[in-house]
Amino acid sequence: MLIQRNLAYVRTDDGEQNFFSISKKDFDTYTEVIPAMIDIEFGTVTIPIKIRTGNGDNVPLDFYGNFNAGIGLNFKVRKFVSLYSGISITSVPVDSETTNGNITSATNAAALTPTIGLIKDIDRVQFGLFMGFDFLARDLGKNWIYQGRR
Repeated sequence: MLIQRNLAYVRTDDGEQNFFSISKKDFDTYTEVIPAMIDIEFGTVTIPIKIRTGNGDNVPLDFYGNFNAGIGLNFKVRKFVSLYSGISITSVPVDSETTNGNITSATNAAALTPTIGLIKDIDRVQFGLFMGFDFLARDLGKNWIYQGRR
């Protein structure tokens, strides 16, 4: 009596395994390649537009175009959608308003930005929606109103 069976072997009641072999022709005829459910890719990303949400009080809504380049992992679920996770370096504008008066002139500062997002690939063109948190270093980061905010 058989208690376990698959295409590679048959296990008998006494626990022995009987293996079988098939020809390459039969293997090619009766098998098919099933792609992995998730493909993992490593790559780069650039985000041309940023929108910062406000809180309605002392943090205003802001959006601007800037340079943002990063690296990350892309988890592609079949051909449906990809989940991206990465980190990038970006240039963010800072001024008296965004630092609560701690600096007097407008300038740009480098920020580190961990990012997650969704990517859809349509006819080899990719569209994405990302969310990240910018972190400035040192005293500028302590006084920046967007520090660690989406």
